Order: sequence, then structure tokens, then C-alpha cells
Amino acid sequence: MFGGMEEQSDPSAEEAERALAAMAQTRRRMAERAHWPLTRHMAFGALMGLLVASYALPTSVQPVAVVLALLGTALLVQHDRKRDGFFVNGYRAGRTRRVAFLFLGIALLFLVAAIVAKLRFGLGWVPLLLGAILAVLGTLSSLAWERAYRADLAGPP
Repeated sequence: MFGGMEEQSDPSAEEAERALAAMAQTRRRMAERAHWPLTRHMAFGALMGLLVASYALPTSVQPVAVVLALLGTALLVQHDRKRDGFFVNGYRAGRTRRVAFLFLGIALLFLVAAIVAKLRFGLGWVPLLLGAILAVLGTLSSLAWERAYRADLAGPP
């Protein structure tokens, strides 16, 4: 029309449907592929449990355990990237965010309980117990997160 520019028409409804169908198929394929080994879920649980259990250690050694947990987390991210070619953020929008924040709330509650039990009541063994329980809950939470991730991918875009 102006200066040699041609008018472009909107894509037809048929083209739009094909594009949406292709996108849905891709999401379904991704959902089928989104499976991580139990050992990966257990590693996440162990790292979370270590953070709480570390409060049973003497104050001078606690930072070492925290650094080990952070290094372990970095290795887990690196492992996921090497295995899958990508790392999925745990706080992404959708069902996964609810699972992540529920676990985060539980983990913070356990952390506060461990600190209070040790410092206020002198119960140095409580952080170990809560850390072990949190390791199991972290593993289960990671498994639930994976199911939520697959459901998000397989559902409507």
C-alpha cells in the first residue's frame, strides 16, 4: 500500500488451530520426558535436611555444613543441566509454585523449631531429628513437585 508495503492478513483460524495443536503436542512430549530418578529427589531431601540438622553441630562448624549444602545444591543444578540440558526453577508459576512454597513453609518451621529447641531448651538432638524428618519430607515434596510440573505441562497452555 504505502511505499511498497503489502498488507498482511491475519492467520486463518485453521492455521491458528494447527499452531495451538503443535504447541499442545510439544508440551505433552515435554511432560512425558519430565521424570527424574528417585536418587535425585532424595538428594534434594538430603540437602534440605542437612540445613536443619546442621544446627545440632557446634556453632563453629555450622557454617561448614551450610556451605556443603549450598555446594550440593549447585552440583544438583549442574547435574540436572548436564542430564537434561536445562534446569527447571522450582518457583515457576503454576501448580509447582504451590508445592514449592508449602515445602518452604514447612522447612522454615522446622528450622525455627530446631534453633529454638537447641538454644532455648538445650535439646541438641532435636535438629538431627527434624533434619531427618525434613529429608524425607523434602524427597516427597520433590516427587510431588515433579508430578505438578508434568500436570502443568500436560494441561492447557
